[in-house]
Amino acid sequence: MKRTLFIFYLIYTTHVGMDPCDIIALSGLEIFFLHGDDKLIKYFFSFVGVEDILKVMQTSKTMEKLCRIYIRFEWDVRRCLRPWFVDVDGFRRKLERCNAVISGSQALQFFDRDHYPGSDMDLYVRSSSAEDLGRWLLRDGYRYRSRSHLYSHGRFRRDSAKLAVCCIENPRRSGSMRAVFNFIR
Repeated sequence: MKRTLFIFYLIYTTHVGMDPCDIIALSGLEIFFLHGDDKLIKYFFSFVGVEDILKVMQTSKTMEKLCRIYIRFEWDVRRCLRPWFVDVDGFRRKLERCNAVISGSQALQFFDRDHYPGSDMDLYVRSSSAEDLGRWLLRDGYRYRSRSHLYSHGRFRRDSAKLAVCCIENPRRSGSMRAVFNFIR
């Protein structure tokens, strides 16, 4: 990432008509990031909250560009979903079509820039789209794990379907959970 940041900066400054010699006018922090080790940069930003990253972006055009590179790397949805799905882009399209959302520990890990070993993924979807999402998960290599659960109004038959998909009727009403389906790979 170190070389990527420095090369990006040189290309950017040349592209917008800025003289690359203006690097001399950079602050110590900007020089640190441009010439620093990528692990050190990632480590530094791991202690910086999102609000502070946004504030750092406002200090200069250079810091804005560098922070955008860091943000693009750190909050990469595809990288987050790659361990879970063979067809990441297909999953994202299916989430959109089904109006489903990722919840629970996966959402927390993504926004907190953290990793919880052994965590699962919770998907919330309206009951009307649960079967469509479940069948897509089956095609992506998941198996439905049948178990007795509290919410039993689900639409999957034990023999036809094999993450946890939580079906809701009305997301604005409490107590509208209809079913929980568990999928394993």
